[in-house]
Amino acid sequence: LTIGGTKTSNIYIGGLTEAATANISGTVTLNAKFQGAWNAEEGRYSEIIFQHGLEAPDGNTEIYFKALTTNSTHNTFLDGNTTITVGDFNGKANAYDDDSMNSTFQLGTNNTLTMSGGGDVNFTGDDVREYGTITGAGTYTTNGTVSYIDWDWALRQAIDSANRNGFLDELDEMATGFMKALGGGGNC
Repeated sequence: LTIGGTKTSNIYIGGLTEAATANISGTVTLNAKFQGAWNAEEGRYSEIIFQHGLEAPDGNTEIYFKALTTNSTHNTFLDGNTTITVGDFNGKANAYDDDSMNSTFQLGTNNTLTMSGGGDVNFTGDDVREYGTITGAGTYTTNGTVSYIDWDWALRQAIDSANRNGFLDELDEMATGFMKALGGGGNC
């Protein structure tokens, strides 16, 4: 089964239950291919986005396929827990346009790709971000620069923690005290 085509900008996937894909035999191929020059004003990208929180009618946010191939002109984001039940997962960002720069294939922070049938995983992109967890894969290969730490998420977590623990309030009080002391014209 192939979804997408030559004018497809973005494909969003979420809340796709195992029962919903039970009657699809073989590999599902998702093609997000936008043909034509990228236009900064219109912000045209061709992305495949697996979303956490995008629910099926039963409220399920998990995503299931028997086997999967994804091809995007620009980026592919696995930002939802995904299970491949039988076969392989081949994911490629920058699939159609070798001149496209910085195409990212990302397994998002705190997300899990589960290969319950023991299939192989192959991720390709200019930048491969493995921030989540891959379990049960037969083999796992990448093509592109791989990074493992989501620095933006880590920084947000550190700031949230500091705020919850009152550190930022104390830091603000110290800075205010320093400013008052400097403004008072005292000698050092």
